Amino acid sequence: MSSFLDIPEGGTLPSCAILTDDPMRVEMFAAHYLEQAKLYTRQRGMTGYIGSYAGTPVAVQAVGYGGASLVAYLHEMVSLYKVRTVVYAGECVSRESSVLLRDLVIASKAYTGADASEADVRLLQNATLAARRCDLSVRTNMVHTDDRYKTQELEPCCQRACIVDFATYTLYEYAKRHGVAALSLLAVSERYGECIAPAERQSQLHGLTRLVFETAALVK
Repeated sequence: MSSFLDIPEGGTLPSCAILTDDPMRVEMFAAHYLEQAKLYTRQRGMTGYIGSYAGTPVAVQAVGYGGASLVAYLHEMVSLYKVRTVVYAGECVSRESSVLLRDLVIASKAYTGADASEADVRLLQNATLAARRCDLSVRTNMVHTDDRYKTQELEPCCQRACIVDFATYTLYEYAKRHGVAALSLLAVSERYGECIAPAERQSQLHGLTRLVFETAALVK
């Protein structure tokens, strides 16, 4: 029995997984986007479902906030259940006047300090195609990852960053080291002190959700 997922012995997961920080967002995924959704875990309050979208088998899993929590769940999914493709649905902070609340960001590269790590090229292409098919306006951009929430606590180099997120660099580094294809897709939830309400973050970011699922559906 795994310590984070608590999947029954002999259980399996699809090779493609959609991860997100909030378990309530996973409930929205399952209710509105996942076909034949079946709950497989609520361990530690982090909900997970399996099902399919547009004929593609997929798992959707809450992983908590920040890179350390994400890796704890991702490592079990990869090492024990052979997940090979990960699409992350997250939030970010905009420090750029042209990047507005609710805008969608495809994270092509993530920095933390002086280090950088890149998205999977094929998933990046999938997301661009998915956005075009869904008529979604997106911005492909590098992001700076820092999982400390208060903006005044961010590193000086992060203060100068255009878009700040909380998990992408960690995701890309883990994926690179373990042979996993990964992509982070983000919605701007904070900007210059303004933020969208928690209820909207959890259940109404349908543009982000469509982009995530359509990107996953293009995985072959």
